[in-house]
Amino acid sequence: VSVLSGVAVAQMLLYILDYWMPYRAWTTQSNNECADKKQPPNKCPLHKLASCIALVILVSAGKRFVNHCHIMAKDISHTTLVYTGVTKSNKTVVIDDYRQSYTYLRINTPQHSRILSWWDYGYHINAMSQRTTLLDGNTWNHEHIALVAKILMSGEEDAWRVARHLADFVFVAPQWDMKKVGHLAKIANSVYEDVCGNDECARVFGMYRFPNGTVGPSPRLKDSL
Repeated sequence: VSVLSGVAVAQMLLYILDYWMPYRAWTTQSNNECADKKQPPNKCPLHKLASCIALVILVSAGKRFVNHCHIMAKDISHTTLVYTGVTKSNKTVVIDDYRQSYTYLRINTPQHSRILSWWDYGYHINAMSQRTTLLDGNTWNHEHIALVAKILMSGEEDAWRVARHLADFVFVAPQWDMKKVGHLAKIANSVYEDVCGNDECARVFGMYRFPNGTVGPSPRLKDSL
């Protein structure tokens, strides 16, 4: 894609410069020597208009690309553990919940504890908390992943009956996991069809607008682990 984009930009520049730069044609004389022969450019008004438009587009696109690069560089320069956020009052705050949670696990749990969490946090818990997790980014067993998803989507009592045989502690991050409940429910339902049945969109685990006008978690989501 990058190579093709570069070729396209180069062709556009050649088209523009064909009007604004002197035109040169090379011909071979009878003595097989190359000589330059200047010819006047084809100064067509449409050509001039098209070259101006193309130049404006290139400059505008280049400026937007540079701004995009600056924004992306700023966004990805933060670590995935400690990063900054902006409140509604436009105040910059440092969000350090992840690192503090992993430190808490390392200090307050036995060394050989098993932690049940979604796979997103597996490597972090392994490295920073130095604890064993049931899932991480290299877990390939779909049924095992679906089982953990089912535990997280089940009510507390039902989840405890299964989780107590697999793990010693459960790690959840409500602020981020709430955005994934639909995916967790679908993954769990792909193996255990009693999670949300025929509800392919997992609406039973969504946010509801109640008759009194308030918005909150559905009863199934509220009761889940």
